[in-house]
Amino acid sequence: MIRNSILLVILAIILIFNGGFAGPSKYEGKIVKKIEFLGLKNIDPDDLLDICITEKGFPLKASEIREDIKAVFKEGQFLDVKVEVEEYRDGVRVRFLCNERPTINEVRFKGVEELSDIEISEIISVKEGDVLQLDKLEKTVKVIKKKYEDEGFFNAVIKYQVEKVKDEENIVDVVYII
Repeated sequence: MIRNSILLVILAIILIFNGGFAGPSKYEGKIVKKIEFLGLKNIDPDDLLDICITEKGFPLKASEIREDIKAVFKEGQFLDVKVEVEEYRDGVRVRFLCNERPTINEVRFKGVEELSDIEISEIISVKEGDVLQLDKLEKTVKVIKKKYEDEGFFNAVIKYQVEKVKDEENIVDVVYII
């Protein structure tokens, strides 16, 4: 009796952690009537529609939505992508809620004395028009530091600042301080 109770508890735990109690979405299989992308500031929604599997006029499939989220996020333009589904005109509306990364307006350098701005610009991978990725900024600091060391300036300290562009939404300047 105790042994059976323990087995039932273990089975219940396994089902809970594996999603065994989750049923299909109430929207699964309903016809997609509309697809929207909200939160876009610098990206054309048609570009995102092109990479999505889910299409208007076809049944909604959760597996396709998961793949669409991955594909949109993989573009590298977003901090976060979520999906909302709701009933809409005898079918469903799919909304992608996108949180875009800011776009870099300008890359500037302060404190450059031993090397020129042009020399540094040529060796870095962060460029105007790119989306802001902090890991790329960190790598660029290391590249600039190495350039200074290669030129014999071992005490150079390099850091960066991200500044919002006045009167612009989701646009920033990157300033490397040397």
